[in-house]
Amino acid sequence: MKKIIIALTALLLVGCANNPQEKDSYKILWGKRCTENGNQFSYVWIHTVYGPDQVRKEFCQ
Repeated sequence: MKKIIIALTALLLVGCANNPQEKDSYKILWGKRCTENGNQFSYVWIHTVYGPDQVRKEFCQ
């Protein structure tokens, strides 16, 4: 059982490793944010680090 837990923990750590050379890097945005037209909102967004933010607090009505 311990070997399974260690293997799963190792996979989790390797899967979460961030390679700065990778071109599809993402960041997690916390707090209420809305899309530009304001009809979709969430408290957690996964957003690419490249380009302008597509969701913002200011878009919420």
